Amino acid sequence: MTEALWPDRDRPAGEVRRLALEHLKALEAKMAELRAMAGTLSQLIELCQGDDRPACPILDALEGTAASQSRQNSQSTVTIAKTLTPGRRVAHE
Repeated sequence: MTEALWPDRDRPAGEVRRLALEHLKALEAKMAELRAMAGTLSQLIELCQGDDRPACPILDALEGTAASQSRQNSQSTVTIAKTLTPGRRVAHE
């Protein structure tokens, strides 16, 4: 999380500039992420025929994302469980 600019009115201008640049980089990264998401959604909308058939590329994509997130969560759970196993030493980064 980036540091707030306003609370410290006595902060040197160089530090304010550095913090503002950090904020700008975070905003630009978020915008790029949102543009990518919008592009993907736009493609999925184009593939969807919007009729009464049960097949839906939008839902299929969401299901694939949910399955991928579930696998990642399972892997994280295993990693956490290994670190909590008594007698097991885990190197910390």
